[in-house]
Amino acid sequence: MNRTWQLRDELYRVFHNWKMLLVFFALGCGLGWGASALWPAYHKATRVVFVALNPYRAYSDARFLALAKPRYSNIDNYHYWQMYQLETAIYRDPLIQTTLEHLRALDPYWNNVEAAQLRQMLDVEWRTAGRWRLIARSSDRDHAIQAVQVWSEQSALQVKEAVASARKAFMIDQQLVAAAQELQEACLREQSLTQAQQALRDWRMEAASLPQDVPLSPELRWQVYALTTAFAQDTPAWQALLERAPALDAPTQDYFEWVDQALGQYQAELELLPGQISWLETQYEQLKQRYETEANNSLGLSPNLEVEELGELQEQVVRPASTLALVGGLIGLLAWLFIEVLRVRSKERPGE
Repeated sequence: MNRTWQLRDELYRVFHNWKMLLVFFALGCGLGWGASALWPAYHKATRVVFVALNPYRAYSDARFLALAKPRYSNIDNYHYWQMYQLETAIYRDPLIQTTLEHLRALDPYWNNVEAAQLRQMLDVEWRTAGRWRLIARSSDRDHAIQAVQVWSEQSALQVKEAVASARKAFMIDQQLVAAAQELQEACLREQSLTQAQQALRDWRMEAASLPQDVPLSPELRWQVYALTTAFAQDTPAWQALLERAPALDAPTQDYFEWVDQALGQYQAELELLPGQISWLETQYEQLKQRYETEANNSLGLSPNLEVEELGELQEQVVRPASTLALVGGLIGLLAWLFIEVLRVRSKERPGE
């Protein structure tokens, strides 16, 4: 054995012999490039579609988006969240199945192709909103063109329908908010009128023990005013009742007659409110069902999304020359390392 041999020296020598490293890498790249000429080529069909998004309006539909449970903290996150939503939408199983059905009607070849196989043929390239490239790869030129053509058309159609549903859901949501507020106000009105009616009856019983031909005390007079004017509405019946309010120095008897009219007005409104509340509840439930339907059909896409017209089809023959050249270069490096390892091991053995 060479007693002066050290592993550290051998490693230094190996990794500083960069000329041989480059030779093996270049040789491997050349062999990989040459192998690409024998490698089966495939056809790549591409169609460009332009996607537009108005991010400055992201917060104008905040209520709709909140119901869709997004996870974004600023406009950039919102933007990319929508782009990923769109990418997911065009790979959905129903869309792939619809695309396959149209392809089968176009060419019998697709009868032997399953949805999973079709999905593996398809791809999409994008960086942000704007230019999206829908791609189909196949060993047959016509099949690649058919796949990308039908997929792009069905994707554009279903995305436009989803965006239309998103806009409807947004508008229905505004109606839902208004309906919920109106329903709440009606329920509160019924509760308040019931309490005011009982309080006014209690006031009438208290005032019945007073002399009827003398004016009311300021406390009782302002109490009865509060129990009537506070619940008055801008309707002819209420306005007429307020105009008939007794004067400050009117006797108690005049207030009794006015209170009876106010109680009658309360009772008339309380008889109508249950029917109004029931109708508002029905309207709210109908709007809620419509919203859920449109929200589900929206696929989580924003109402601000726009998909413009599809571009022309492009087709090219692709050989993986660069990929095989890189793989060949890596194999050349591994071969060089293997040879160097054998040389190092040979120096570790005893000499003859």
